Amino acid sequence: MKKLIHYMCRLVIIYMCLFSLITNTTAAVAAEIYITRSGYIAAETKEMMELVVSYIVANDTAATDMLLRQYPNKVFWLKGNMQVYIEKETGGRGNLTKLRIAGSTETFWTIRKAIY
Repeated sequence: MKKLIHYMCRLVIIYMCLFSLITNTTAAVAAEIYITRSGYIAAETKEMMELVVSYIVANDTAATDMLLRQYPNKVFWLKGNMQVYIEKETGGRGNLTKLRIAGSTETFWTIRKAIY
């Protein structure tokens, strides 16, 4: 019986440590505010941002400009000095990053270099 109680206490302590680690890590990541840089393109969806990046990599400025004109609410120039939180990051071409504007639920995608 003593061994069972000792074993249960150890499990509780382990779970408490894991819970504390998870909540502290999440809070630390969520609390970090970044600032946007002007002069970068952003998009409403990851797929649209991937398309923009592919045009930029191909040095196809005409196609990039056409996207900006055809879909002004979906592809746009990023305003500088906005406070944002990182919601999600991906690897690969452009290192795409999903951002959320501080104090808002609005999100958008851009490249990682567009924030500091």
